[in-house]
Amino acid sequence: MFSGQRSSMPPTSPAIPTPKTSDRARLLMLVKRKDGISKEEFRKHWTEVHTPMVMRMIGKEKMPLKYQLMHVNEQTNDMLMWMGKETTEWDGVAMFEAHSFKDIFAIFQDERVSIAGEADEERFMDRTKTRLIPLDFISFL
Repeated sequence: MFSGQRSSMPPTSPAIPTPKTSDRARLLMLVKRKDGISKEEFRKHWTEVHTPMVMRMIGKEKMPLKYQLMHVNEQTNDMLMWMGKETTEWDGVAMFEAHSFKDIFAIFQDERVSIAGEADEERFMDRTKTRLIPLDFISFL
């Protein structure tokens, strides 16, 4: 706090409770398209070829609770850059949600998913740029 400023909470106020962390595991995957692949080809392959193929291989017993693909909104991204804002180098994000990280790791360790999925990824994404971020969610609203 700066000198001369008052706290927004009086010293005798009760502490604001911290929301509980979600009991589900989430893994964020940052994805960059392969050089020479257009953004449209990247989106189409990831959405219409790769994801359905991998989901079939995973099967119901290993299926995550939720799997979401998010593509960068190019129009808004360009507007942010025009405004002088720093944006991302990634072209998309995938979010895996499961009961535990062990459940998510089981997907990546499945031999069929590993072999066929990784071979297909070579067709449309730059796997050297993929980043995985394990997340704990804390919901405030």
